[in-house]
Amino acid sequence: MNTLVTRLKDNSYFLPIGALTCALLWGSAFPAIRLSHQYFDASPLSNHIAFAGIRFTLAGLFVLIFQKKLLDTFKACPKAGLFAVTLFQVVFQYILFYWGLKLAPAVLGAIVISTGSFWWVLLAPLVDKKESISLKQFSFISLGFIGVCICLMNKRGGGNSITFAALLLVLACLCGVIAALLVRPMNKKVPVPFFTGAALFLGGAILCICVPSSTYKILQHLNWQLTLITLWLALVSSMAFSLWYYLITLYDVPRLSAYRMLIPVCGVLESIAILPQEKLDWHIISGGVLVLLCILLLEKEKKPHRKGLTR
Repeated sequence: MNTLVTRLKDNSYFLPIGALTCALLWGSAFPAIRLSHQYFDASPLSNHIAFAGIRFTLAGLFVLIFQKKLLDTFKACPKAGLFAVTLFQVVFQYILFYWGLKLAPAVLGAIVISTGSFWWVLLAPLVDKKESISLKQFSFISLGFIGVCICLMNKRGGGNSITFAALLLVLACLCGVIAALLVRPMNKKVPVPFFTGAALFLGGAILCICVPSSTYKILQHLNWQLTLITLWLALVSSMAFSLWYYLITLYDVPRLSAYRMLIPVCGVLESIAILPQEKLDWHIISGGVLVLLCILLLEKEKKPHRKGLTR
């Protein structure tokens, strides 16, 4: 296993393939969540929170069932760190995210999620003194963000308050970045997959407990369509978070920030493929080209690998 991990770290294709896999998985969540609204009452926010809770509880179980020596690992795990990651990664982030997506279409969620790259750049040096960003790197990231904005320049939002929805989604991104930065030093104490699975499971359980009546109603009225969507979203969370948090332990923030911009592009393309009301146009094509250019430019400025996991 150690030999395999070493080979992956030294493979120049591991980061782009791993990041693209995460982007495709997370991108599929935008249309999937929109599709799920057809199968339960999407009016009250409590139903969205309950649905998220069920999703993340299952996602945590999917990760934890593959972990060995769970009790010993849990004893070695820093409890305060686990609780903090649980709150920011799942509870805070996804209450805000589902609330925002309730008020706005999937395409708006896809573009606003790219603000996470800027949160990374701004916050990482405060958490990890080894992190820094040059003016050139920041310019490249700004170029990629412009590309993401162009992707949906012609889109009009829906819902009651697009500005409020965008604010909720920006804050959700901030919570997700805080959780990711908290995970980075934890890999020296416990395996990242365990930490990811435990946070997803505990966070999902907290969300379910917060709205018990809504959780019961959704479970009671599960049909095969909603069950498949829920299972897919759970797999998305378990696989994407585990892989992304592993990448976080290996690579510097500017490079990862660039690859994060693949998430909204994938979200837009997958929404177009799945949701019939979405169409491909020149905004998406030209914006996607800028995002890819941003990634290529940052790859030329890349730093050496971080010291990653040895497990």
